Amino acid sequence: RPDRPDRPGRPGRPLERVKEPMASTGGECQPELRCVEATKKMILELSSSCEGSDELKSVKTICEKYKDIKLATTFIVLDGNGALQGVGTTAAEPKFIHECAAVGHIVNLNIWDTKNSTSVAKLLVGKLLERSRNLGCYKCIYDSPPEIARTIENTALRRKDVQMKHYLKLDSSMRSKAQREKFIVRTLDMNDFEQGFLKLLEQLTVVGNVSFNDYKSRLETRRSLEGMTTLVVQSVETKRVVATSTLLTLWHSSLGYVGHIEDVVVDHQTRGQGLGRYIMECTLEAAAKRKCNLCILNCNEKNISFYQKCGFEKGYIGFTHYFKQ
Repeated sequence: RPDRPDRPGRPGRPLERVKEPMASTGGECQPELRCVEATKKMILELSSSCEGSDELKSVKTICEKYKDIKLATTFIVLDGNGALQGVGTTAAEPKFIHECAAVGHIVNLNIWDTKNSTSVAKLLVGKLLERSRNLGCYKCIYDSPPEIARTIENTALRRKDVQMKHYLKLDSSMRSKAQREKFIVRTLDMNDFEQGFLKLLEQLTVVGNVSFNDYKSRLETRRSLEGMTTLVVQSVETKRVVATSTLLTLWHSSLGYVGHIEDVVVDHQTRGQGLGRYIMECTLEAAAKRKCNLCILNCNEKNISFYQKCGFEKGYIGFTHYFKQ
């Protein structure tokens, strides 16, 4: 449309590469290091030179877990001798916010070259960010273990939110009878465009100009992605969507299947009725059905107390990179 420039990742447009240069990652990496996509061909080549190594076993497992997941790419870092020095995966989550942009999730980040950890991290994170941007992401997030946080700070990622974690031990009796009578919990559908779903997201962040065709295309894309579910709470009385959350299931090399909880919001007119805790309980229950061992989310300091009431505790350090539009 003439009043809104197209960009990669918009509904109805093929994904295309962005030709603008990436933002500087803060320095040049050592020339003997190279970062490449972990394709089947590359894995076969490594099998002859790195056969039996723990690093190769880890890369093979990651690639196997993500082979059928759309919009996910794994990169590896090799030294001059072809030895594995690092690995990382980026998975793009198509969203409705920011005019149907996406968010990149960096997972499985392992750096095995301890002597050149900063150089490996810069090269690897730079490539993961580049791929995320090419897939239409407006930002990319990574939750770092404390022991490598200083290394990550030397990349283009910056500390931002607090990661909260919840080890799944559920009790369905926590849901009140009143909530079951007044509200319906279900997955997002086409009709929710008219039931206030996007207006609800506007209470969380910028949505922008999203037409019904945009909404329909994005919903179809999200439905096609294995491990992604958006839950909504609908008022029985008004039929309006009054709360929502999204669950994205990703495999982590050190944790197994992890539920990434995104875009949690309750309508300001219905707050104070326990709907925030209600939607979180339903989301955790959905994660447990997907065999997740853990659920994580990122939030700012003012929301920590709410998530602690929902059984979460502080976890890793949240890092974010915003792409310039």
